[in-house]
Amino acid sequence: MLYISVVKCPYIISSLLFFFFGGFISNQPNCFAQKTVEGITFSKTKTVEGETLMLNGAGLREKFFLDLYVAGLYLPKTTSNVAAICDGEQSYFLDIRIVSSLINGEKIADAIKEGFQKATNNNTSSIQKDINSIVSLFKENSLTKGETCAFFYSQKTGLQVYINNALQKTFTDHKFKSTFLKIWLGENPADKTLKQQLLNL
Repeated sequence: MLYISVVKCPYIISSLLFFFFGGFISNQPNCFAQKTVEGITFSKTKTVEGETLMLNGAGLREKFFLDLYVAGLYLPKTTSNVAAICDGEQSYFLDIRIVSSLINGEKIADAIKEGFQKATNNNTSSIQKDINSIVSLFKENSLTKGETCAFFYSQKTGLQVYINNALQKTFTDHKFKSTFLKIWLGENPADKTLKQQLLNL
């Protein structure tokens, strides 16, 4: 009789499952699912230079109510620990897709320059040479809506910069690569909401 009554009341099963497992599941990073932001889908995994990374989070960069770009952050293992992501030696891949015709290479260059200033409290002297280099790189590229840029770091390769899937430049300074990611994940990020989305908070 118990079996029959449970079958007739499937919501009981759902309630029991939620009671025992719901809280546990909801607190875990959703590292097994792809994510779609503004119609752009970020796959659940990405393989770069032979290394498979998992989607940690993805979100939208907005400014003055305008949608500028979407970004997805891939890591070897999902985490919301900013220090571990930025200052550690684990690999990362930041995938950026431009969704606004207002964005171009020069504006990205200006945003990167400003991001470094915020991330270092205007103390950029030790990495200024590399900052100038990456700023010049984007100023020279006429990026537009529908195009992409990406940044991959590993101990083996250093920080690689890609524009439309083509490798443009590699940076090897550890402080530079750590500070670079703090543009999005630091204490004074480009977009606080995007930071939370990338960290899956």
